[in-house]
Amino acid sequence: MDRCELPQEVVDEFVRREHGDLDGVRQMVRAHPELVNACSSAGETPLRAAAHVGHKEIAAYLVSEGAELGICAAAMLGMDDFVRQAVEADPALANARGAHGIPILFHAAIGSDHELVRFLVERGSEVTLARAGGLTDDAPSPGLAPGLVDPVGPRDPPGAPTGPAVRDRARARGARR
Repeated sequence: MDRCELPQEVVDEFVRREHGDLDGVRQMVRAHPELVNACSSAGETPLRAAAHVGHKEIAAYLVSEGAELGICAAAMLGMDDFVRQAVEADPALANARGAHGIPILFHAAIGSDHELVRFLVERGSEVTLARAGGLTDDAPSPGLAPGLVDPVGPRDPPGAPTGPAVRDRARARGARR
């Protein structure tokens, strides 16, 4: 990763913009190209920030400007071949984590790549069901393709079921492999 000599406050402001301010991102990159691979004081890179909130346009722009591509950002961007090859080479990557510990499965889901979600589940990606906003395993989130379960990140309450037990329950209710 490139070393950024700018003040940390500038880097932190840039990373905050990755959550949805494309014009601000472009403006800051024109002034300071080294920002594309900088790291915020919270340990988040600009690309990881854009990826975990699903801002494809910002993420693609950062990659075009030289941001180092990680597997979770690639999953959100729908870069199926990249993700599939990486997971085939290293099956542990089916459970890779991006910014804030958010799993790759979440990134594929918010990128609306249902085939990639299915591939990751088939390769052992840990599945949990949404509980945020009152959703439970009996009420998948709106907009999710029929037959898929909701991947969520580290915000599950302690003791929430994960992994094979949840996958088995979801499949018993009709979720496809």
